[in-house]
Amino acid sequence: MSSYDAALRLSANFAEALNGRGSALRALGRFAEADECLDKALTHRPGWSVAHNNRGNALKELGQYEAAMSNFEAAIASNPDDADAYCNRGVAYRELGHLERALADFARSTRIRPDFARAHLNTACTLLLQGDFASGWRLYEWRSRTKQSAPREKSHSLEAPLWLGEEPLAGKTILLHAEQGLGDTIQFCRYAPLFAARGARVIVEVPRALKRLVASVAAVAEVCERGEALPHYDYQFPLMSLPLAQRTTVDTIPARVPYLRPDAGKVSEWKRRLGERVRPRVGLVWSGGNQPRAVAFGDPRRNIPLMQLAALRRPVSSSKRWRASGRVPSS
Repeated sequence: MSSYDAALRLSANFAEALNGRGSALRALGRFAEADECLDKALTHRPGWSVAHNNRGNALKELGQYEAAMSNFEAAIASNPDDADAYCNRGVAYRELGHLERALADFARSTRIRPDFARAHLNTACTLLLQGDFASGWRLYEWRSRTKQSAPREKSHSLEAPLWLGEEPLAGKTILLHAEQGLGDTIQFCRYAPLFAARGARVIVEVPRALKRLVASVAAVAEVCERGEALPHYDYQFPLMSLPLAQRTTVDTIPARVPYLRPDAGKVSEWKRRLGERVRPRVGLVWSGGNQPRAVAFGDPRRNIPLMQLAALRRPVSSSKRWRASGRVPSS
């Protein structure tokens, strides 16, 4: 950032520096400032596809999808072979609920650049939204080629071969390893009993925060914290590939619930801390995500400032609740 600032002190209208500074601000989560900076870049270099793309992405992060779309369209008009712009516009279409238009843009993007992993991955996510599990989970394997997933893949020094779905598992040990966020790990550890049913001893590697919870999954023989030494295993498999390996459809999602159980000690501890329950309790979650970006400044699509919930601390009388709802209480 300091280098861009220094360049702009020398030349305030330096479009390349304004674009670079805007991209850096976006990476820092300062999306409104990024939008302002990129708008200045386009003032001094109208029609620049790179800056339009970057500004569209900043606006997308702000939830201004229509404005983002206009910038992506300007980028495409300036450079009809801009695979990034088609992919980015596809994401905006998807956020607006236009799934078929999104798929068309992702397809155009991969025709221009056949090895464009991010476009393939966005296609996968959109197909999954439509319930097309067969195609969606197959294309979801492109995630390992994206910049976001590559560091996680390299963080594993996995010596055993990848289980390919055909090798017999009776008497073997398989390692199922988490690769994404806490929520994804919670969702997909439900597949562990399917491997135990094949006769395998199942080990699961998860982030530290989930070690105790995942240990409650039936048929999991051992849970390891990510980064610690692993016991011997014969095969390994990433959790997020399990629906593909198991040929999961909407009707065959493992639904034996509950498949997770709270730790009895934690339950007792919270009963003691909260005291006797004399009226209903409501728990609220106002933020999510365990990645550095989400921790630093939150995901605006699913996080809200805690202070917005402050008014809920004040109880509302029954009469006020009825007046607010426009209903009249019965006698």
